[in-house]
Amino acid sequence: MKNDKKAAAGEKKAAKKGGNKAAAAAKTDGKITGSATLCLNFPSPLSAKAAYDALLAEADFSHRGGSKVFLKGNTVSVEIKADDPVSLRASLNSYLRLMHIIKTIDENNV
Repeated sequence: MKNDKKAAAGEKKAAKKGGNKAAAAAKTDGKITGSATLCLNFPSPLSAKAAYDALLAEADFSHRGGSKVFLKGNTVSVEIKADDPVSLRASLNSYLRLMHIIKTIDENNV
């Protein structure tokens, strides 16, 4: 019990000394975050560019994480970062669904 009080007093002193940085660091300890990268290969750079343009409209950054879309040759990659597992799963599901639709359309147009 005494150690808990000492630790709390130490955190308060650190927060006063370091301003909001120390307080913010204390709040984020123990938080579960995640990231994932999805890659989709296309038969041509033209198909990859069309998919990139379509997915780019969905890329965003929010207070719970975000995503970035990249194009390199015939490959489109999506990097997803999330502040919690629920957000990561939701983003993954959305991008996987969109990538499946894009790939299906591309295969049917060949």
